[in-house]
Amino acid sequence: MKEIPLSHQDLLKDETKAFLYLATTFADGSPQVTPIWFNTDGKYILINSVKGRLKDRNMRARPRVALCIAESGNPYRYLQIRGRIVEFTTKELRTISTCSI
Repeated sequence: MKEIPLSHQDLLKDETKAFLYLATTFADGSPQVTPIWFNTDGKYILINSVKGRLKDRNMRARPRVALCIAESGNPYRYLQIRGRIVEFTTKELRTISTCSI
């Protein structure tokens, strides 16, 4: 994972409970944004989805995504990330997409 500013690294911690807004695109280029659960393994952002859902289909067809991780108590404090989905794994009927930034 590229360097996250020290001032915003807390947004990636589980205890912060920040919201991640995932932006994907349709085939015609129009955007689709979804608030989702996320985690990090220290190297990648992990995005949880059910296989076959709209965001999952969009990520598989067009792996370039944008993420906005906002502090739950202060949505004006956020981290914006643009990256590419590098891997899909299946675990308990859910897809974990790995986003490189």
